[in-house]
Amino acid sequence: MRLLHQSFAEGMAPTYILFMLARQLRLMVQALEISGQGTSLIEKREYLGLAPNYPIERLLGQSAGYPMPRLVEVYEKLLETDMAIKTGKWKDDLALDLLVAHVCC
Repeated sequence: MRLLHQSFAEGMAPTYILFMLARQLRLMVQALEISGQGTSLIEKREYLGLAPNYPIERLLGQSAGYPMPRLVEVYEKLLETDMAIKTGKWKDDLALDLLVAHVCC
């Protein structure tokens, strides 16, 4: 929550933060799906469409720490948050606060 509010204070748009969270979560889901395959790190990076300097080892380690059902649950919560912002149900900063609170519990 502290890092989220620090990002707000630094001028980062809530919609950009939500976009980047969704991107990272999508990459984690894809990385978890391919982690059992006997492919090299370079092949995994190419499959995921990542730049050569992207820390693929970190992504693989990060995704291995979560079961797929939890990643799907968080992805659904991201979608719900996005819809709440776009429909005006919640203000963007409040929506992200609620998202972080839900994900971190």
